[in-house]
Amino acid sequence: MQDLKENIHEKSSDVHLKHVFLWPFSSCNCRCVMCDIWTDRSHRKIPLETVAALAQELHDAGVYGVLLTGGEAMMHSDIWQICEILASHSLQIGLLSSGIMLKRYAPQITRYCCELVVSLDGPPVVHDAIRRVRNAHLRVIEGIQAIRQLRPDFPIQARCAVHRHNFRHLRETVRFAQDIGFSRISFLAADVTSEAFNRAEPWLVERQSTIALAPEELPELEREIAALEQELSSEFESKFICESASLLRQKLLAYYKAHNAVDVFPPVVCNAPWTSAVVEPNGDVRPCFFHKPYGNIHHAGSLEAVLSAEKAVQFRRNLDVQSNPVCRRCVCTFQL
Repeated sequence: MQDLKENIHEKSSDVHLKHVFLWPFSSCNCRCVMCDIWTDRSHRKIPLETVAALAQELHDAGVYGVLLTGGEAMMHSDIWQICEILASHSLQIGLLSSGIMLKRYAPQITRYCCELVVSLDGPPVVHDAIRRVRNAHLRVIEGIQAIRQLRPDFPIQARCAVHRHNFRHLRETVRFAQDIGFSRISFLAADVTSEAFNRAEPWLVERQSTIALAPEELPELEREIAALEQELSSEFESKFICESASLLRQKLLAYYKAHNAVDVFPPVVCNAPWTSAVVEPNGDVRPCFFHKPYGNIHHAGSLEAVLSAEKAVQFRRNLDVQSNPVCRRCVCTFQL
């Protein structure tokens, strides 16, 4: 695989794979209001032989990390065999989880994973209402306690998608995350426009409005971020809150202003399509979570075959993240 050019915005077709997001199981054990993954009842799961071939390929390509994502990866009946395969190929494993199954699998998590990211939607009542799972917050608390008993210093990050059901509770969310033993917390806006999260097609405006902030709610969000900055300044300084206050204003306030056509979307800084790939349970490969699949590892024979095929090459060559409508509205841009 070729090296990544320094300036990815020159529409480079090159790819330098550093990280793979592996989606082992198609469904989830929560019914979150901002997500449709839980509506998938097919229970599709990636086969072990596919993981074995992929792990060897990633090892040979010098990829250093695999993030198990979903859905809920731990719903795969062979998830720890998957981890054993990945670990045997010297791949660092991160796990993204809903938090429901942490207590049950704390020994395996601390054995195989180098980091855990748990979705946290707010303080207890808010979290449970958004997850639509009774006592979901207690499952998170019990899981973190079980992990801390085994490895007190194990890194556990909370990740909070901010939307109209929880934006008034940012300070409470941070304090709750501290109280129950998270290592840090990050925030992002909720995606309401892409085909990600098991949407057969993008949501209509009416459905978007149930999650995205409305124009009249923007001043409240601005005041909440200001209060967060003032009352929890030490949490910003210590990096317990991953983002700076100014970055939160960009990721949340500016984003929802743009969504409501009050302002333009912030500039995009992202090289995900050139440095990572998402592999889904059926073998589909996406350049990131939000763009359409551009190949399938079963049909192509390997991940590298997908990434070097003409469709993927042309996608990267023609992609300008500053003007592409999916990228412009992306809530999860990153730079590796």
